[in-house]
Amino acid sequence: MSTTEVAKTGIAILSASVGAILSKYANEMTSSSALRAIELVSKNIVSAIRDPKNVAPKSALMSASILTGVAQSVSSMGLCYALSLAAANITKLDIFQAMSILLPHVMEYNLTSSAGKYVMIAKALDEDVSNISVIEAAIKAVEGIRKIYLELRIPQRLSEYEVKKIDLPGIATLAASFPFLDSLPRELPKNEIETILVAAF
Repeated sequence: MSTTEVAKTGIAILSASVGAILSKYANEMTSSSALRAIELVSKNIVSAIRDPKNVAPKSALMSASILTGVAQSVSSMGLCYALSLAAANITKLDIFQAMSILLPHVMEYNLTSSAGKYVMIAKALDEDVSNISVIEAAIKAVEGIRKIYLELRIPQRLSEYEVKKIDLPGIATLAASFPFLDSLPRELPKNEIETILVAAF
């Protein structure tokens, strides 16, 4: 795998893990698996890219992928996957690119509704959440993801690719049609889906 492919795959695993944790069908087992996957990715993705001949970090990413698959088999896919699947169908983005761009924006949208779960994600990312409020600790989860993005120089805007603003309503409409969105932690009207896409543009 090229360094770009390793980065996209690692971030896609992060995205899928977060979705599994936020799912209303999540349980202790699925959340534990997804949190361990997040920990493995955050600790190994940079090494996997910077030292491509070292097999250990890539093996850790593979283990993270398996753990995420186990979690998702019960807890279902999430909003980031729905948006990314729709974006990959309508634009020239591949699904991994879309997941990497949309993850922080989807996390920001769900922050207040799932603050307790975000605290667990922040801890898995090795963020210091001691002596701060639950909301402040939840924000650390989003910040932890963005730190990885900055270190790997991963684009965080749809506009950095060949995505046009005129595409956004179509992406929102298609994403809203996926039946697995019934796993989301709260109701999500189509206009709010479009708002997330606009924020990510």
